[in-house]
Amino acid sequence: MNKSVNIATEDRGTNDIFVPTRNAAGYAWNNAPVDGTDILRTIPAIGRELHFHLNINLNAASKLIQNNTQAVLDYLKLTDSNGHISSSILKILIEDRRSAHVERINYSRNLVVLTASDIVMARTTIQSNLLKNKVSKLSYSIQGLYQIVRPTGFGS
Repeated sequence: MNKSVNIATEDRGTNDIFVPTRNAAGYAWNNAPVDGTDILRTIPAIGRELHFHLNINLNAASKLIQNNTQAVLDYLKLTDSNGHISSSILKILIEDRRSAHVERINYSRNLVVLTASDIVMARTTIQSNLLKNKVSKLSYSIQGLYQIVRPTGFGS
């Protein structure tokens, strides 16, 4: 979304376009299909497609309901009975998306294959310590020389 807003503001030369661009980019993202499927992101999340902000029907006026309580109860009964199905589908889709992301990231990595008797050094993160006034964000300590006894796979 930030990228689309940056492009729009640079094109127009003003930040006044922020809100419409944010809305259009949000709509495009939410109504895009989940990776590798034809299922829109909004279907498992809220159970329906989102309508674009300009897709309104001026001819059909909303019907007022005298008893709002009953309408709310009916809606809650409907969502309660089907909610577990949506949640389970969403969990499956999220797990599938995460595994696709892991595969995509791991595809570009150079995997080091370690064998028994290889000599390695271990890199560990250093913890920040307020008492010692030590800030160690993204600092690493190298330890070792260690010998690989048994390779476990995945470069470890």
